[in-house]
Amino acid sequence: MKEKIFDSWEVELISIDGKKHKGKLTVTEQRIIFDFINVPAHRVGDDHLDRVQIGEDEYIIINRSQITTLIIAKCFFERRITFRLKNENEYVFDCGMRNMDPISKAVSLKLL
Repeated sequence: MKEKIFDSWEVELISIDGKKHKGKLTVTEQRIIFDFINVPAHRVGDDHLDRVQIGEDEYIIINRSQITTLIIAKCFFERRITFRLKNENEYVFDCGMRNMDPISKAVSLKLL
């Protein structure tokens, strides 16, 4: 059985050391998937992110069941979604100035 994809958006992932990584955030019924766009090879592993490599591509895959806290912060120039996981990892996604209501709605489904 194939899991349902709610939608995908281009966003930036902000790592714990402040580096920004462009990519595509995909929200499904069971997972939040971040697909890195054009990550130079020398940056792999040096930014404290739990990456999964599948072929040539790199991803961060968050199982929805592992999310303990969802923080949605909206201000004029920065709109961010933060996931805190059971293992105490935290992922911050910056949505820029775009309307993030569709993203927050898709992420909130089944979580709240």
